[in-house]
Amino acid sequence: MNSTIKLKELLSSLLLRMRELDITRRQLLMGLTLTFLLVVFGFVVLNSGPLASTKVTTIKVSDQSLAPTLFGVGTIEARRSYLMGPVVAGRVLNVYVDVGNSVKEGQLLAEMDSIDLSQKMVAAQAQVTDARARLLLASETHKRYEELGKKNFISPIA
Repeated sequence: MNSTIKLKELLSSLLLRMRELDITRRQLLMGLTLTFLLVVFGFVVLNSGPLASTKVTTIKVSDQSLAPTLFGVGTIEARRSYLMGPVVAGRVLNVYVDVGNSVKEGQLLAEMDSIDLSQKMVAAQAQVTDARARLLLASETHKRYEELGKKNFISPIA
């Protein structure tokens, strides 16, 4: 009870003092808000940023021997490199090695789809058959011209 009476007296004296200084409630509220914001800003600046305390980790000193180390900057290149590619165009089904992996002679690197390859084989065989037929026709025509040339039925230039 006693503290409530003291608080009421304090508030009434504060209001009297405000009236004497001609301070309105709005000005008082703005002053208190500004003070609060300054306190919060100071707290934030002291707990973060360049003024904040830094955590330091320490260890006990011990006697040890130093291991020599070597540090350098450079580029690593392979002694030999080869460009590889497929003989025929096609779709890659599986890749069995990654870039930079070591490979051995005869090791399978990738597998290609053979669907297009079988179609190309059929087309190539058809071309071979066509070329053989044209060769046979050309040789028969040559024999016929030789016989006709011997009988002087055609000019020797033909």
